[in-house]
Amino acid sequence: MINWQRKLLKDIVVRWIKGSTPERSHKEYYTNKPGIPWAGGILVNTEEYLTAEGAEQIKGWVPKGTVLLSVSGTIGKTAIAGIDLKINQAIQGMIFDESMILADYAYYYFQFYKPWLEETANAVTIPNLTKISWRIQLSFFHAWKSKSVSSM
Repeated sequence: MINWQRKLLKDIVVRWIKGSTPERSHKEYYTNKPGIPWAGGILVNTEEYLTAEGAEQIKGWVPKGTVLLSVSGTIGKTAIAGIDLKINQAIQGMIFDESMILADYAYYYFQFYKPWLEETANAVTIPNLTKISWRIQLSFFHAWKSKSVSSM
């Protein structure tokens, strides 16, 4: 595969973002009205929202453009954050080194390899990729070439 590279996620992700869930017993942390998007295409709307108080319970924001991958329970659902949002612990946020690989390419790569991700997850009680996600390898063109591949 001329011009292709193969690297571990840990070598091309410049920032990993782990989510969490505010205590469900605190009803004041949640709202069904538009509030803080909390989380799969480009994600601009979510089924559930957090209040400002609930959002304070989760460290940091996931910036727009972050690749989101479900790594616990339902394995392999993929999205790109279309807005700044918060994520729960079942989702891994990844910001890629875009001099190597573009977010759109990673999104489609994970979509294509969803069956493999499901198979790879260790399933004690709930399928989970959180402990091994950094060891997943991706094959990709240089970023300037992956832009044309991901726009096909």
